[in-house]
Amino acid sequence: KYQKDSQKYVMIPAYARARHAAVLQRWEKLKAYCEGKVNYMFSKPRGRNSLDDIGIITSGVSYQYAREIFYNLPILKLNMTNPLPAGAIKSFTDGKRLVLVIEELEPYLEEQVRLINPQAHIAGQEYFPDFGELNLQIMEDVYDILFGSEPSDGSRTGAQSGDVIMHKTPDNNLADLPARPPVLCAGCPHRSVFLILKKLKVAVMGDIGCYTLSVLPPLNTLDSTLCMGAGVGQALGMEKADPGLRNRVVSVIGDSTFFHSGVTPMIDNAYNGGTGLIIVLDNGTTAMTGHQAHPGTGKTLMGLDVPDLKPEAFAAAAGIKNIRVVDPYDMKKLEEVFKEELEKKELSFVVCRRICILLEKDKKTENVFIDQHLCKQCGICLKFGCPAIELREGLYKINNILCTGCEVCFDTCKWKAIQSIR
Repeated sequence: KYQKDSQKYVMIPAYARARHAAVLQRWEKLKAYCEGKVNYMFSKPRGRNSLDDIGIITSGVSYQYAREIFYNLPILKLNMTNPLPAGAIKSFTDGKRLVLVIEELEPYLEEQVRLINPQAHIAGQEYFPDFGELNLQIMEDVYDILFGSEPSDGSRTGAQSGDVIMHKTPDNNLADLPARPPVLCAGCPHRSVFLILKKLKVAVMGDIGCYTLSVLPPLNTLDSTLCMGAGVGQALGMEKADPGLRNRVVSVIGDSTFFHSGVTPMIDNAYNGGTGLIIVLDNGTTAMTGHQAHPGTGKTLMGLDVPDLKPEAFAAAAGIKNIRVVDPYDMKKLEEVFKEELEKKELSFVVCRRICILLEKDKKTENVFIDQHLCKQCGICLKFGCPAIELREGLYKINNILCTGCEVCFDTCKWKAIQSIR
């Protein structure tokens, strides 16, 4: 039950100083709680070659790797890493000639363990990479370095010769699988937007969403993506830093991301005299994360009907005069609108509105094919980046299992070789 406590929840300087002392008191209670056995787990060494004078300290997924490779060593798994159970760590490290701390990236645990027991012989980050993730192969390599390997003649090498037997996982003889990078879906309404932006050779500041995939071949369009809402602000910053970029910088943001983090930088653009083009890719959903509702869908996450908000209404309220709404499936109109708005000496706002193809995939009414008599084998259709357009046995073909019948690809072929049967 909520109780009013302004000195706790209103952090003016006078109240904040008093709360600092309360935070420190709470921290001491938390440290005492961490010493409980629920916050750490001890795994005994297994196997006839087990050792007690070498130990492992780890946490999280690293524990699973450690338990599989260093199975013959005692392991202290920390369930809570801040604060740490100092008493348990001190007891575990005392009397051991080596304690290996296994963790990914920064040596946080290693540094804390060294502070808790300065007399202990601690090793860690010098054996592990500074980036990426740990895996069993890395663990086996560290095992080799610390304990040596077992040659075929039975002799042993390594710092601890005769102590332990190397533990190896079986070789995987499976053939390498073909790469399957993520792509925009067949029929995605975003694809035509980036194809035209690439043609116009403008700087494109991106955002977080399906459309971030336009950075990959064959579209190769995005110049920057930082975080949600950043692209709209970056576009303004670029043209202010370099006047030569005025009217040559475009920011692209999805409808869901616009409502989440795009309204404020849009206002910043309008207020500070931006001259670029803000493009909202409105597919009527939060597609990338599972088609959740957002303020522009007319539904709450609980499925209740609510007023659906329009990005163009926010733009008008911010004082932007050049506002257009266009269907991204109409590539000719789309290119015409982009060119017109980029020629203006003030900020423009274009909404590219077409429902996500995954919400309309069952509405396909025609089969699309490439007329091999008209096809000139130029390959320009592949540069559209649609996964339904394939090169098979030297011929460009449409995979009608993947094809959604959007017909946007028709405009990419100047030979009119892409056609449909209704």
